[in-house]
Amino acid sequence: MVRFNGLSAHADRNDLLAYVRAIKPAPARIFVVHGEERQSLALATALRTEHPRAAVVVPEPGATYEI
Repeated sequence: MVRFNGLSAHADRNDLLAYVRAIKPAPARIFVVHGEERQSLALATALRTEHPRAAVVVPEPGATYEI
């Protein structure tokens, strides 16, 4: 069984950071699939700063992950 504590449909960078901040308990792994590569990498950097214990992943096209 997989449990998602929440999903986001569309928001800007600040909204997404606030969204992740509000998830309790804090996520252990965060996948960034929002926007173009440059924006995704910038958001991932901000998430890593705010959530140093979380594994923040910007998947490469075609990559697969076990969740």
